[in-house]
Amino acid sequence: MKYIFIAAALLFILGCSQQEANNANTNPSPALQDQTQAPINSILIGKWLKPIEGQPGKTDGVKLNADGSAESINSATLLHKSWQADGKILTLTGTSIGNGVSSDFTSVYQIEELSENKLVLKMGQNVFIYTKAN
Repeated sequence: MKYIFIAAALLFILGCSQQEANNANTNPSPALQDQTQAPINSILIGKWLKPIEGQPGKTDGVKLNADGSAESINSATLLHKSWQADGKILTLTGTSIGNGVSSDFTSVYQIEELSENKLVLKMGQNVFIYTKAN
């Protein structure tokens, strides 16, 4: 009987150890998650411009700062305030100003393509192609 109790205790301990190992593999620590996001975030930091439709030679865009703040480029009515990337999702927040009325906005984009010089974002059926400025 004594050996059965010891065997049961050992099985219980081994089972708990295996569960801990499984949890560690499926739920990475916040520090590890931050490390996996760092390369994407570092590429996103900077000025991103796209052509303004119907205005040849003119561009607008957004500057994504390292501290998570954002600034609009060549847009007086759409004032970006912050940004966040989570995997392949880019979220921009800010204030839209028009005809004396302003409202806060949150825009969520799917990152379709990202390189040192090119950013392709998709929201619904709309695709936005940005080029990184110096």
